[in-house]
Amino acid sequence: MDMIRGFFKSVGDDLRNREHLETYLLIVLVVALFILDLFGDVLNDDRKLTLIIASLLVLIFKTRKELKVDDVKRESDRVIKAMNGLIQAPVELDQVLQDRQSYAPFREFVQDATVLWVYGASGINVLKNTKDINSIVGKPNGQLRVIIQDPTHTASMNILHQQLDKYNDLQSDIQSTMFTLTALAKQYSGKMEHRLLDYSPGFSLLVVDPDGPNGRLSVEFYGYR
Repeated sequence: MDMIRGFFKSVGDDLRNREHLETYLLIVLVVALFILDLFGDVLNDDRKLTLIIASLLVLIFKTRKELKVDDVKRESDRVIKAMNGLIQAPVELDQVLQDRQSYAPFREFVQDATVLWVYGASGINVLKNTKDINSIVGKPNGQLRVIIQDPTHTASMNILHQQLDKYNDLQSDIQSTMFTLTALAKQYSGKMEHRLLDYSPGFSLLVVDPDGPNGRLSVEFYGYR
């Protein structure tokens, strides 16, 4: 309670002494526009950006004894210039999304892993790394779980044919993966599981040590031709 009384006393003293008036005016303006926005679309994007900048300025100057108009203008220009630079900076979509070649080799990605979960249309790009797979599942606490597409489900297979590289033989890749999975299941009984999925979610997953402190996840979204 004493803290609250001290706060209002400080505000009252500032107003009587005509100090920090710009700060209080700005706060009143922000609160007023916020309340108006609750009752309708009063704030367009430009106004919201202005309020954000103004709020930042309050934080910038809150430790200063005196707040001058010139200071506000100078800092406003600096913040607006910086934000405009970010907004106008060209961004290549490929730089954001990246592709398979942008990531580390599979061996580096699964280094020191004890648990590996895989979902892929065929999973062949993962399961072909037999040496790395064996090094994971062969550990005392090693575990491998794999889900691939059900090749007998025609509808989802037709969708995948439109999404994946047309030069890959999906049916053949799935058969090859099933052969590998069957062999792994015999070799690592109880440590390896695999299932078939009759629906394609449109992406593939690679999960390493999901419950560990160094767990990691790779997601690859399919395109469409």
